[in-house]
Amino acid sequence: MGDALLRFFKRHRLGSILAGVLIVLWLVPNLIFQALSGSATTCASCHVMEPYIRAWNVSVHKDVRCTTCHKLGFNYFTKMEFATWTGMYNPHPITVVDDALCIKCHPLSEIGKPVFYKNMVYFNHSLHVGKSVREMLLTCETCHPSVTHGSPLSTVDEDACISCHFIGAPRGEAITGCPSCHGSPAKTVELNGMSFNHKSYLTKGMLCNQCHLDVITGNGDVPHNRCHKCHEDRSYKYDNPVFVHNTHVTKEHLTCDRCHTKMHHGEIHMIQALESGCTDCHKGRHNSQREMYMGMGALDTPPMPDDMFSTQVSCEGCHPSRKSRALESTQRLTKAQTLKETAHACVECHGRPYDRLMYHWLNLGNSMLGYVHTAIRGAGSAINGSHRGSAVKARARKLLNAAVFNSRFVSAARPSHNIRYTQQILMDTLDLADRATRLAGAGKVSGNRPLSLQSVGASCAVLCHDTLGMPGTVKFAALGVDFPHDLHAGMGMDCAACHPTDHTMAMDIKIDACAGCHHQNKSTANCTLCHGVPASLYNGDVRFPGVPPTPNVMSGSVGCADCHARMKPGTVYAAVKGRCIACHVTSYGKLLDTWSTLYTRKYEKAELLLKNASIMLEGMDKNTTSYRRAKARYDDANAKISYLTKANGLHNMLVTDRMLNGIIAELKVR
Repeated sequence: MGDALLRFFKRHRLGSILAGVLIVLWLVPNLIFQALSGSATTCASCHVMEPYIRAWNVSVHKDVRCTTCHKLGFNYFTKMEFATWTGMYNPHPITVVDDALCIKCHPLSEIGKPVFYKNMVYFNHSLHVGKSVREMLLTCETCHPSVTHGSPLSTVDEDACISCHFIGAPRGEAITGCPSCHGSPAKTVELNGMSFNHKSYLTKGMLCNQCHLDVITGNGDVPHNRCHKCHEDRSYKYDNPVFVHNTHVTKEHLTCDRCHTKMHHGEIHMIQALESGCTDCHKGRHNSQREMYMGMGALDTPPMPDDMFSTQVSCEGCHPSRKSRALESTQRLTKAQTLKETAHACVECHGRPYDRLMYHWLNLGNSMLGYVHTAIRGAGSAINGSHRGSAVKARARKLLNAAVFNSRFVSAARPSHNIRYTQQILMDTLDLADRATRLAGAGKVSGNRPLSLQSVGASCAVLCHDTLGMPGTVKFAALGVDFPHDLHAGMGMDCAACHPTDHTMAMDIKIDACAGCHHQNKSTANCTLCHGVPASLYNGDVRFPGVPPTPNVMSGSVGCADCHARMKPGTVYAAVKGRCIACHVTSYGKLLDTWSTLYTRKYEKAELLLKNASIMLEGMDKNTTSYRRAKARYDDANAKISYLTKANGLHNMLVTDRMLNGIIAELKVR
């Protein structure tokens, strides 16, 4: 072997010498450079590094070698020498740090826990790292561009947060919703001299932008001249955000402010609904009405803002000003004229019969107040005639005084300004009177309450729907069925049996409410009336092209109730697993777990591909054949995913697996 090499070198002496020289000139310098390149001093010998080194020395990464994050490659020294000789060398450092290098030291298992940034913002890395968000794949440097070489006090680029969450969002909103970052605020705030807590309003279903009208200044647009700072002319890609973000954010790791104009997030403009001109002249007047409208002011009754207040309707929305009525400043309206104008305002916004509803509330409010006043007088007589001790009677009178305060508040505030709050106040007032009489040793004074004062659920018709009417059939979206409303109402059921008593959440009906009645007797239950979609998957009646009808092997012999009868909410999976083991063997419980894991993994993968397909569609030319084909694939996959979401793929894993495999194959990048 040695003789052969020697003969080769003698025969190719010149070439061997040249090759040896080149290897020495290339290999040795690169080896030396690799040994020294981890030092900041080495970097500074060629690059303009002084400001970066100063920042690095006080950063949390000061003990990390440069090449831990900046991978240069073995041939880097040769490339830089060539660039220098040819005049193409740029002494200003430009680099991109790969996410894999960050995660190597900061694994998701450590950073994946939610944090409370600056005691104001909830943040979860697992929702951002490597995720496709708003037409781009985020990188670590999207949010942390200066974590090493920037200010030691600025490890997060808040401009990136604001840009992502607010560009293109509706007024007063964030793309992801305010609670995704701020949670539910608990502090009490002042408005027009009155205090209220966020919790009661959020519980009612009010949205943040109903009070926080503007939370952003600036719009984060991208002026064309920003492109020209780096490019000769790239305006032909200006309207393709998928391409632009993929190039600049995902590949080049540029910060948002390189292209987008500045935005500021904060309490920019708050609600002005109750700052009408009335109070400018009538100091201290209508305070009771204002408090009633805002849903506050009563004793022992939690806040309950009126729906109109929640939607920012000012006083003049229902009570037109003199200027809007073209009246002289000295002209006064009679009570009947005022009510007529208010009823007309109801019709202008809601249509008929809301004018009749207003008059109904006036009469109903007076009727409820009359009953309460009678009960309070009865309680007063019972306390005065009581033979209990003075201390007990004093406690009873304290309760009665609170009841009197509430009844007077409702009288002054006018029940029609917030009929549901009025109802709750008066029901609580009757409870106070009953407690007072019990202390005095007498019986209840409200033993035969009118329907409007019995419960919220029992009085829906009395308060509103006897006047407005009710739909005979409604669509129950959770199950995809037409619900026979008349049938259930005609059975004398309390509305609260199905509907939440909070009016703003009235249509947020939970399936558990149905289960309380319909799941009691498995021998008479007709599950397909409500659960038709899961039943169709179980029986193999899946009507999608390319999906052959394949029933579950148990279809026809095992009914729904055999696996699902009388299960408590939240325990369905564990209960079904127990049925599997009871009918078969222990290993069938593990088989269900395997199916569940497989289904969840493939479902999530298909869902992610569907989201990515949606993003790609947004960046495509809608007039091309390729767009129409991609849109057809997306629509087909979306329909199948929606079906499996409603059906729960575990009801027929053979069909489910075939459908998910088909979706994944169709949506993979072509």
